[in-house]
Formats: sequence, structure tokens, C-alpha cells
Amino acid sequence: FLLVIFFLGMFSYLIPIKKNRVVFSMPRNRYADNQRALYEYISSHHPELNAIWLYDDNRSKQLFSKGVFVKRNTLSGYLACATSNLAVLSHGFGDYGLYYRVVRKKKTLMLWHGVTLKCCGLLDEKFDNRRKKDYRDKETRFYSAVITSSQIDAYYTAAYTGVLIDKIHVTGLPRHDNLKAKEKAVSLPFKILYAPTFSAYEVNSDSLFFPFNDFLLAKFARFAEEHQIIFILRPHQNDK
Repeated sequence: FLLVIFFLGMFSYLIPIKKNRVVFSMPRNRYADNQRALYEYISSHHPELNAIWLYDDNRSKQLFSKGVFVKRNTLSGYLACATSNLAVLSHGFGDYGLYYRVVRKKKTLMLWHGVTLKCCGLLDEKFDNRRKKDYRDKETRFYSAVITSSQIDAYYTAAYTGVLIDKIHVTGLPRHDNLKAKEKAVSLPFKILYAPTFSAYEVNSDSLFFPFNDFLLAKFARFAEEHQIIFILRPHQNDK
């Protein structure tokens, strides 16, 4: 597997890059979040950028909007990735599977997949010195640009990625912009979406942002009913 990744990366140096080509990909055949919002915007408003989405199989193709979708692990998928000038990331170079080394040599735009509120990357207590070094040397040092939602978010992103602050830009997130564009006048019932993040280790206390104990949950339910609020909980995909 590692040899395949290595040779695909080395051979890609021989393939000419097309200046106006942007490639998108997500792990586990996902088509969502910041990548989807940016991809659909570019496809609709900037066709000259020749955006291409790499997918794994046909199961979710019915979800795809208009655009160019290429099956990832095919010759066409490899060439689409190898000829692109810019690769867009949500989690890391693992978004591209076998094309890890192909993508690393390109201009890379890291969108991340939310507003970071927990200790991750270089600030994660589970990262020892070697893991921190690998994270910088094999991942974040190759980022050309990272987007964030605020100046505070930018400083935090610089801290947990080790990316120079000059490469971090306060733009807001594509997914949020997409929701804002679809926003209508507020009407009742008022809907609140709670979408907590995921931690790969045990959390020994109630959620910092919403303590789900029985007493407060019942109290909140009464409050929501009195004020015509619909409270929606969307678990993290890793909590399924």
C-alpha cells in the first residue's frame, strides 16, 4: 500500500498540471460540509476553474448536483488529481487516499470541517513529541492556505497546526455562507440546531455547551415548549 502511494506520487511529477483545475475529495465517500458548499459554488459561479469531485462508488451519486464527478480509484481519477493545480482538504491529506503524495506537492487549501473548540493537533494531550513532529512534517507544512471563521479562530488554528499566521485567512466558512444565503425571515417555531464535535476518548462530564442531565433536559423542554422552540440534535458522524 505504501509503495503504491509512493510510486503514484513520484509518477505524478511527470504529468503536466492544468492551471485552472481544482480537485475535491472526502473520505468514506462523503459529499458534505465545507468542501461540498465550496465545490457547488465554484461549479455554479466559476466554471473556468474546472472543479472536479473525486468519489469512491456510485451509492451516493444521486446526491450530487451539477458538476464534474470522477471515480477516485481509476485512471481518470488519478489523472484528475495529478493534473490539478489546487487540492481542497477537509481533514488532511487522508481525504485523498492513495493520492496522498500526489496532493502534497500541489497548492493546498485547508477548509477544516467546523469551528475548532477542542484541543486537537499540536495542542492535543495525546500527541507526544514524535507525533507532533510527524503532524508538522507530513501534514501541515504542506498547507498553502487555511481558512478560519474569526481572528481568534485564526490564532488558535496557527497554534494547533503550526502553520504560519500569514497562511491563515479569516474568510468565514463556505458551509455557513451557504446556509446564510438560504436564510429566510425568522418565523415560529424557532429551530435550534446543536451539532457537537467528536472526541476519540471518554468525556467524563456533561457537555460544556449543553449539559444533558435529566433535570436540565426536562427544564429546557418546558422552556422550548413555552417559547415555540424546536431543538434539533445532530450527533457527530463518528458517534453513529
